[in-house]
Amino acid sequence: FDLGAIIAVVVIFLVSAAETIGDTQLVNSGLNREVTEEEISGSLACDGFCSSISSLFGCSPITSFSQNVGSINMTKFVNRFTIATGTICMILAGLLPP
Repeated sequence: FDLGAIIAVVVIFLVSAAETIGDTQLVNSGLNREVTEEEISGSLACDGFCSSISSLFGCSPITSFSQNVGSINMTKFVNRFTIATGTICMILAGLLPP
């Protein structure tokens, strides 16, 4: 194992965790309520799990994508069906070549 590579990946995990905490707080502020510890721990657990799966395939840790946070803050609209539909479209777009 290369210690330099391990340290680099740990730093990427920490940056990703900081971004996830910020995104979670920003979504809740857009909905005019305070973030709870349960929401932060849940978002960090999900981010860590997905990053771990990503690492198994040789990829770097993933990050939460802040453009979704901006759209929630602008529209004040959160709907699981809409988010799931967008997710399915993005997965299909990633699997099908242009």
